[in-house]
Amino acid sequence: MTDHNRQLAALFHDIALMYRFQDGKNQFRALAYDKASRIMRDLPEDVEQYLKEETLTEIPGIGESIAHDITEFIKKGRVQRFEDLKEEVPYELMELMDIRGFGPQSLKQIHSRLKLETKDEVVGALQSGAIGKLKGFGKKKVDGMLRSLKVHKTIEERMLLWDALKAGENL
Repeated sequence: MTDHNRQLAALFHDIALMYRFQDGKNQFRALAYDKASRIMRDLPEDVEQYLKEETLTEIPGIGESIAHDITEFIKKGRVQRFEDLKEEVPYELMELMDIRGFGPQSLKQIHSRLKLETKDEVVGALQSGAIGKLKGFGKKKVDGMLRSLKVHKTIEERMLLWDALKAGENL
């Protein structure tokens, strides 16, 4: 996977999470960006090649809007849609949505009731019992969230096979 493809896959994944965090009004956009993320990850060539050949929209799952985002990223190194969404949602909490037990509704409640903005603040509130005092966050749910965080940390410390192969080739 090329750097452009990897960066766009991560960016589109984050955009999908932010759309999911919003009140479901953009559920189809979330699905589209999730799909675009997988497409970028699986593209056989660098996406810049498709841009040069003007064949972006010929890739199944890449419509005009996402093609515009890809073009903007390649030319400017950023995507305005992403920047705008970061202003609307607590972006630093989005990485928690990839962890079991931290869905958009749970994070929305934690954010709105406790005004927490970062993963570290949420972890601290879980450990101190502040989240357990919220309605809908009983002991079982809080214990599950803490367990999921521990498992996620272990997984983060592992190296992906792709990265290991790349490192091995460089050696």
